[in-house]
Parts: sequence; C-alpha cells; structure tokens
Amino acid sequence: MAEWRDMPAEALIDGPPVGGELLLRRTLRQVRAERASLSAGTDGARMSVVLQPAAGQVRVSARIIGGPGGRLCRLVAVNRTGERRAVGDRFLAADGTTIERVTDAADLVTIELTDAAGTVLASAPLPTPAR
Repeated sequence: MAEWRDMPAEALIDGPPVGGELLLRRTLRQVRAERASLSAGTDGARMSVVLQPAAGQVRVSARIIGGPGGRLCRLVAVNRTGERRAVGDRFLAADGTTIERVTDAADLVTIELTDAAGTVLASAPLPTPAR
C-alpha cells in the first residue's frame, strides 16, 4: 500500500502555501484528491492503483506490470460490504498494461486484478473508502 512518506512533502501541507502560485495550489488540490495503492500479487503481477473523484463516481487507473502476459484479466472493485463489480477487462501485455475506467464510488475498499476464472492475481487495498 502507498504510504505517506511516498508522497511529495508539498502534498502534506495543510492548506495552500502562503503566497503560493495558482498552479501549485491547483496541483496540491489534485494530489490530495487522488489516492494511490500498491500491490504485489501472485504470478509476479504488480499493480499500482490511483483513484480520482469524477462527478459522483471515481476514475480507477490501474497499472499492471508482470503477471500472465497474453491472458485476459479483469479489474474488480470491492466495496465495504464485499460486493464485487467488474470495472473493466483487458489482455495483459508482457511489457505492462494500464486499465482506466470510471465506476461507482460507493465505499470502495479494494481493487483486485483477477484472471478470467476469477482467481485474484493482485489486490490493492485502499487507504480509506472512495467518495
């Protein structure tokens, strides 16, 4: 899972910096709105996930490296009650794959990468529920 020490120091400032430029303020707002999580799974699959709020939903961007190249895999969103929703699927490339989709933001706690049979290849727990 991503840790606060992995974030740039500017992202941890409480409020905009005094006399800060507009671009810096906008960048800080965006970084603070996004949430990231990292995961290493089975079959050598590694996945990094970034969530960004998108008008009552959430944009999920998952970067997968390693794992079963050439196999169809699915990105699954899991909410607090355990409900699982397929977010998107894609054939994994040997040099890495990115899956980006928008999904319902209802209390997401984990993003999983599964194969076509539903076996979890990587799981990225999220720091707090997405809103």
